[in-house]
Amino acid sequence: MTIRQEIEKLLSESAMTGNDLAEATGVNKVSVMRALKGLHNKKIVRIIAWHRDGTCGRFGGVYTVGAGDDAPRPQAVSSTLRVRAFRAKQRSQVK
Repeated sequence: MTIRQEIEKLLSESAMTGNDLAEATGVNKVSVMRALKGLHNKKIVRIIAWHRDGTCGRFGGVYTVGAGDDAPRPQAVSSTLRVRAFRAKQRSQVK
């Protein structure tokens, strides 16, 4: 069974992120994401939601099998807003 076939099988059971698929298949994340990109370009899988690991970092797609439109990607937060939020959090913890 190829990586793409294994990914399709797993996604037909439930929606998963790239990290989840890498863990479930035992294949490294780069290979999984390359296979997902190919499946996505062929309209075999689609993004139903966006997920961020932790409190910072980039958003990653939550994939499922099926054609259709992808969920809209969230807007990026500017570095100014991130710094303001960080400083406000720091001020609230000091008191």
